[in-house]
Amino acid sequence: TKPYFVPALTFDWVTCASATFSGAEVLDLAPEDLLLILCIHGSYHCWDRLKWLCDIAELTRKHTEMDWTRVMDRAAQLGCTRILLVCLVLIRDVLHTTVPAVIPNDPIAQALAETLIERTLAGVPDSVSFADTCRVTSLHFRMLDKSRDRARFALRCVQLLFTPSAKDRMTISLPRYLFHLYYAIRPVRLLIELLRGPICAVPDGNRPPVSSPSHRE
Repeated sequence: TKPYFVPALTFDWVTCASATFSGAEVLDLAPEDLLLILCIHGSYHCWDRLKWLCDIAELTRKHTEMDWTRVMDRAAQLGCTRILLVCLVLIRDVLHTTVPAVIPNDPIAQALAETLIERTLAGVPDSVSFADTCRVTSLHFRMLDKSRDRARFALRCVQLLFTPSAKDRMTISLPRYLFHLYYAIRPVRLLIELLRGPICAVPDGNRPPVSSPSHRE
């Protein structure tokens, strides 16, 4: 997970559980920590794959002893409480998974989950448009709890907005000594793409499943 989305995750190996792998006993993340990792990963990709929700639903079903108070405290510490709540709303509404009563009701998390469901049902586009990138970025911004995380996220987005990418070089080919002109070309290209809509999106076979500020256009 990119550091501008949530703080770097650190875990106390003392709390880790043991698991058997290929006949050997190895340390494994506690289910409470694994749950948060899966929630952050799925949120980063805006839950474009149903299997990510299934993993979380199965994790909560298997570990009935999960300490939900610890989960909430850890999420608050990391600034990803809303990410967790959105995830739990999704597995409840999409997979009909029972969510513990101790989980608070968050209207914003409910609204975000409904938006994500609508986006997934509409289908992930084969090509990335700047408009879709803006929508995903807005979702990521609203999932963050802490003001400093939102500020860091916004700053990173502004930096990427003016940092030339391969698509800018594909749009206009300039000699190396004129490379600095791409810093002016990029915002103009993005504005044109935003105004014209997804029809001008350039297919990219190497892109990840979802666009985000780290996957520059």
